[in-house]
Amino acid sequence: MVNHTEKTRPNSLEESTNILQKAPLGILTFDEEYRINFVNEIFSSFGIYYNFNHDNLTGQSILDSDIFPGLSLKEDLLDIQNGYSFEREYTRVETGSAVISLIIKCAPVFEEQNFQGGILVVEDLKILKGITETGILKTEHFEKIINRINDLLFITDDEGIVKFYYGKQVRKLNYEITNNFRINNIFSPSVRNDFDKYYELVKAKRHSEKFNIELVVEENKLIYECRIEPLLNKKGQIQFIFFFLEDITEIFQSDKNLTKQLNDIKQYQSIAESMAESLIAIDLEGKIILWNRASEILFGYSKNEVAGNFLEKH
Repeated sequence: MVNHTEKTRPNSLEESTNILQKAPLGILTFDEEYRINFVNEIFSSFGIYYNFNHDNLTGQSILDSDIFPGLSLKEDLLDIQNGYSFEREYTRVETGSAVISLIIKCAPVFEEQNFQGGILVVEDLKILKGITETGILKTEHFEKIINRINDLLFITDDEGIVKFYYGKQVRKLNYEITNNFRINNIFSPSVRNDFDKYYELVKAKRHSEKFNIELVVEENKLIYECRIEPLLNKKGQIQFIFFFLEDITEIFQSDKNLTKQLNDIKQYQSIAESMAESLIAIDLEGKIILWNRASEILFGYSKNEVAGNFLEKH
């Protein structure tokens, strides 16, 4: 079951791009000629903090740009044309209680088996020394931000193949995300068609969409607000699609309960109005909250005249 909210449509490509600028991870994209066409603010912030090149990258060749001094990615970048993704560690800094690693991930994008470019993502991970042996990673800067902003974040190519995924609820999903995993497979068949409808609309119209949708997490049916944001290249074609999902189950349930209460009140009012006897109700302060038609006839006052007044006045 899908519960729809008002659609959000950016007024321009610039507005949609501004949303992606605030995505909680460093993002750089490039086209089929390896020309950089998008760099977000977090990527630049990482560049300042970890001392790698981040200025004036748009329009440059990522193959010729020495973005990460001392780390050559040229061969890895050329290999993605063959469908390979890669992950590299750029730097590692030891602190008193942890090791901070800057991780670079890159994945290709294809359209009908034709190479269309790629996306490079940068994240910093804080690995607590006490648990390094277990292989469990703990994130400080990156995960604190992303967990505060999004419960789930997926980045796909224009065919819906998941390239990256993040968020505090990823490990709780009922599906293992593997190579060539399609984003719609995280949803149960009963709501998948609804999701596909919005996804296809974003692809066709190249604007964002926001809606509510059900997602099963650890056998629990939860309600998420899903926002789909396309990232376009200079040709106006979709290069990547971002899916931001926020768990709104508690809010949704509260709204549902409130709606039920309002419907119950309306039903009681309808019954009261149909009664031949006078029916009056007051709140704890003694103010009139219900005054049916029979009361109007009996006492000669309309509902508007008595509403909110103390009963003894009448």
